[in-house]
Amino acid sequence: MDNSLDMLLNAALAYGIGALLSLILNKSETLSIYATGFFGALGGILGIAAAWPVLTGASDTLYKAYSGLLPFTTMYVRMDMFSAFMIVVISVLAVAASVYSFSYMQEYKGKGAWGMGFFMNVFIMSMVALMVMDNAFYFVVFFELMSLSSYFLVISDQTEEAERAGNLYLIMAHSGCAMIMIALFLLFLHTPNYSLNFEDFRKAQLSAPMASVVFLLAFFGFGAKAGILPLHAWLPRAHPAAPSHTSAMMSGVMVKIGVFGIIKVGVDLLGANELPLWWGLTVLGFGAVSSVMGVLYALAEHDLKRLLAYHTIENVGIILMGVGVGMIGLSQHNPLLAALGFLGAIYHLVNHALFKGLLFLGAGAIIHSVHTKDMDKMGGLARHMPYTAVLFLIGCMAISALPPLNGFVSEWYTYQGLFTISAGGSGSMRLAGPMAIVMLAITGALAAMCFVKVYGVSFCGQARSQQADHAREVPRTMLLGMGALALLCILLGVGAACFVPMFSKVAGSLASCTPTFAEGSLLVPATVQTSLSPALIIVLILGCAICPLLIHNLTKGQRLPFRRQDAPWACGYLYEQKMAPSAGGFTQSLRYMFSGLYQMRHSFDPRIWMSRKIDKPIPGGPGDSVWGDHVISRLLNFVHGASRQMQKIQQGDLRVYCSYIVTIVIILLVFTMS
Repeated sequence: MDNSLDMLLNAALAYGIGALLSLILNKSETLSIYATGFFGALGGILGIAAAWPVLTGASDTLYKAYSGLLPFTTMYVRMDMFSAFMIVVISVLAVAASVYSFSYMQEYKGKGAWGMGFFMNVFIMSMVALMVMDNAFYFVVFFELMSLSSYFLVISDQTEEAERAGNLYLIMAHSGCAMIMIALFLLFLHTPNYSLNFEDFRKAQLSAPMASVVFLLAFFGFGAKAGILPLHAWLPRAHPAAPSHTSAMMSGVMVKIGVFGIIKVGVDLLGANELPLWWGLTVLGFGAVSSVMGVLYALAEHDLKRLLAYHTIENVGIILMGVGVGMIGLSQHNPLLAALGFLGAIYHLVNHALFKGLLFLGAGAIIHSVHTKDMDKMGGLARHMPYTAVLFLIGCMAISALPPLNGFVSEWYTYQGLFTISAGGSGSMRLAGPMAIVMLAITGALAAMCFVKVYGVSFCGQARSQQADHAREVPRTMLLGMGALALLCILLGVGAACFVPMFSKVAGSLASCTPTFAEGSLLVPATVQTSLSPALIIVLILGCAICPLLIHNLTKGQRLPFRRQDAPWACGYLYEQKMAPSAGGFTQSLRYMFSGLYQMRHSFDPRIWMSRKIDKPIPGGPGDSVWGDHVISRLLNFVHGASRQMQKIQQGDLRVYCSYIVTIVIILLVFTMS
């Protein structure tokens, strides 16, 4: 037991050493970059080694108390299967991002690369520590440390747009944290002896209304971190502003902290209370809406990193759909349904971390060579960046849920869970299931369309700018980081039968059952059996046969279509650059069809009502909405008026301030004596 926890402590120490060396070596940024990357990768490897025994079931849940760090509370550390799973996901992506940073961060020399390295390692360390905290005080401390360190990474470019994105992110992060703190405080009030330990939270008996209040506060608090609609406005602005390997960590794993928190509170800490059906339906509903709206907003984007950020909202929605199915199963006391839902959620969680990390690193490679995020200024990059093109294509296929890659498998399990709740249960379940299935199907179709646009406009056709025409392949360490994630995307798809039994144990720990797999194809919780679709097995077998042929064709050099040097055929006319499909033209009809949904972004965009004059809203302007004029403006007017009243107590006289102190002391003494 001590070995795994001590190794996890060593992982945190490695991140800390990397951060400290980055500060010490600020005068030699090359050494700072190498130190940060090396200790970041080392911390990731140690994190995987520490969590692997618990994840595979070779070790039980680990629990340990560390006293003496602060005089008023003891730090309790708990590593169960779910937290071990999250540590492995964070650590794998941390290793890839750290290796990638050796070459990528060279571009930031002279721009504060040492500071970025410091905050990057602190950011990863805080996420790893957060996964094992079993005390409310330290949980909030590391949650805030994660938010603050990522904020400094978002504003690292020091541009006006980056600072605005960082400020919006900080406001949303702290608003969510405030709701989380209130939820934990309510649990604290219902524990014996007013304990801050999660172990006591798990035993707390709350009334049904109070339990629902705690759940809703936690859901929206952690939902702001996850980027669910309508709390998503920070995400497509903060992620593109950060360096690309930071974007990979934020989009790949940081938003999953929100999913982790929803499960932590709704399933773990409130486990002693009866789980109402509407909790699961709420999570399912928000997940379904987030998935569809996320991919719709992504389709309208020309900025490559903003497009990927919107797809994070989509995939978080798919994960929450699985979580919703799992919570519905718990409320109906159906362990098979709960295990199936959580299995789809955690499988898609790790899958999204891999292919979204790959895509953000790929976007960083493109921007590193082309120096623009605008897809309309790219084109023909596969000629100059063939390795990046192949790796990016794997990421596009995985996120589009195309077999035999990993995205297909996790969405398949999510479909199975939705079909299961559609086949039985209450009327609300039979209604919610088919609606969610339709929305997931729409999401999948639009995602495929979106990444046909991304890959076609960026890598195929002719170069649309001088930068694209002179692009060059990125250094090997960047390719190595992307290649590792691409390989895992293939392995988790083709080798699904090997990974599903391990993931099913994690799902079973959340569903309070013990699912096992017979011959890699049967899910057996207790005495109930259900077979996985034979079509999945057939597709995976075909994928094993097709993948080598595909790889062979992709390495034949000049025979590839994107290796052709002559101009494309233009129906007998002389080819001109403006004939090439653009990112906007590709989705013009879709944007016209769903124009009403795109206009909703103005109503929920905090930048609009934050930048408007409070007393005189702009009639007919982009922010002229019921939300902005009748809710936000009145709230800001109230806060503004209250602030002016509070200013009256600031007299500037030291004697007045001393009288305030004496008055407070007297009041406290009176309450203490009574």
